[in-house]
This record gives sequence, C-alpha cells and structure tokens, in this order.
Amino acid sequence: MEGAGGMSSRPAIIRQRDVTRILKGAAAAGVRLGLVIRDGEARFVPVDEIEAVAAPSPIEAWRAQRDARKAHGRS
Repeated sequence: MEGAGGMSSRPAIIRQRDVTRILKGAAAAGVRLGLVIRDGEARFVPVDEIEAVAAPSPIEAWRAQRDARKAHGRS
C-alpha cells in the first residue's frame, strides 16, 4: 500500500552504520550533530558550540549567596 507520491507509509529503518556515516560526514563538513528521539522518530539536529546553562534553582541560588557571605567573613 503506497501513499501519495509513491512513498511507503512505513518508517525507514536506520542502522548503526547509517548513523555512523551521517555523523562522520557532518563532522568532516565541520557540523556537530545531535540525535533527538521523540515519539519513536529520530532526527539529526545541528548543535551550537555554546553549551546551554540552566538557571540555578531557588535553593541553589540561596546556597551560593550563603556561601559567598561565609567566604567574606559575614554571617
């Protein structure tokens, strides 16, 4: 059973060697790729060189402030 455009409705099967080829090719082109898997679907996406930094939780912010005061000799 084929859908519009003659394409099969089944997802393509990708093998480890295919993933390796894709990642090596991207690296040779100077592009870092990440693999995102969601709902059984895999996608290769470009990755920025700058790592994302998560904001500290309220307790982490409080501890950092407390430790900074202790380091400066204040209570």
